[in-house]
Amino acid sequence: MSPFSTRQRGFTLLELMVVLVVLGIVVSMTTLSFPETDESDHLQREGERLVTLIKMARDEAIIRNEEWAIVLTETGYSFELQELTIVDNKAVVKRTPIDDKLFRTRPLERLKLSLLQERTRINLQEGDDKATIARIYILSSGEMTETELRLGLVSGEDYLRVNISALGEITLKDKDS
Repeated sequence: MSPFSTRQRGFTLLELMVVLVVLGIVVSMTTLSFPETDESDHLQREGERLVTLIKMARDEAIIRNEEWAIVLTETGYSFELQELTIVDNKAVVKRTPIDDKLFRTRPLERLKLSLLQERTRINLQEGDDKATIARIYILSSGEMTETELRLGLVSGEDYLRVNISALGEITLKDKDS
């Protein structure tokens, strides 16, 4: 062997690929072992979703010139169309779920709802026979049932307040503000 012919040593492409695959597996296992998100982030995200959907429902009711309602239970909420019809000389409200993917029934995971309407606290706890249902009405004029909704964690004291004015103004606040 001459002094000028040196053999270069290094990693082969196959060895580098094996190392990258092993690193990828380790990183994905580490990422999956962390919790999805903490509960306060989940609460904030759901509160923002609820406020956005209520605003969109209000706008749709105005645009379509229809009367809507938000139906609230302990386990979730949905939206429905309220149609007044006359049957046998009596006014009857026909309630129809909104047939739109955006306004579908939304379950609340790890969260609970309660509300204050007309100075009365309504707990949406499920009873032995059926769940308590509350409605927030959305008129075609944009007016709404004046309500303070509380969206809270099942596992704690933390909650957000969704304030809805009679004129349809909707705000999201934490429990301390």
